[in-house]
Amino acid sequence: MSMSNKIDLIKSVFSAADCEIVGRIRLQKMFYLFEQLIPDDKFAFSYHHYGPYSSELSSVISMMIFDESIKEEAISNSFGGVYYKYSIVDTKTDSDPVAELSAEKSSEFAKRMKEETSVVIELAATIHWLKHHESINDWENELKARKANKATDVRIKQALSLLSDLDMS
Repeated sequence: MSMSNKIDLIKSVFSAADCEIVGRIRLQKMFYLFEQLIPDDKFAFSYHHYGPYSSELSSVISMMIFDESIKEEAISNSFGGVYYKYSIVDTKTDSDPVAELSAEKSSEFAKRMKEETSVVIELAATIHWLKHHESINDWENELKARKANKATDVRIKQALSLLSDLDMS
């Protein structure tokens, strides 16, 4: 995938997400899930502590922050930590990599992902990864082993519901 196609994909996903994504984990997992829905070449993802992660995506986002195509705002939370809000102003693209989904479906998927906590999105992306990239049949026990503090039965149910709503079960 060429650099301009990667930038177009980023702009398309941000456009579907109303030009704003809050949180680095949410950003990575939204892109991972979106990419499962489109047929073209994609960013390279591998498994890391928080599930599927693309250093390539991170690099392109950093480049776009540097050239001010994307704004990154650090926000302090009530626990003394920091999270990041990403926004994009120009979503014009030469091509629309998520066009196969239609603008309405892309927006619907982005809205659905933004409704969930970042933990649920992380679990959904990890479930998908375990099933489809690592081919683990007993993905639930593997998920609970890798994410013991996060993979509660309630959150797993929410993650499976999200995957179902995205037609990715």
